[in-house]
Amino acid sequence: MAADYNERDDSKAVQLETPNLSPSLQGHLGRQLRAAYSELIDEPIPDRFSKLLEELASTQSEKSPKGEE
Repeated sequence: MAADYNERDDSKAVQLETPNLSPSLQGHLGRQLRAAYSELIDEPIPDRFSKLLEELASTQSEKSPKGEE
């Protein structure tokens, strides 16, 4: 049976702890992630995503009060 997340008991929510990673381990993980995703970074953004980003930016600028951009 699937869980109904609309009726969950938030009083039992698990608090996540911040991981303690050494700077050298953080650097190593960062280098590994950059190496794994380097090809993806160089790919062009699909037109569909570009259009969605433009629409989001337009909506955000319409909602922001004048002078706060």
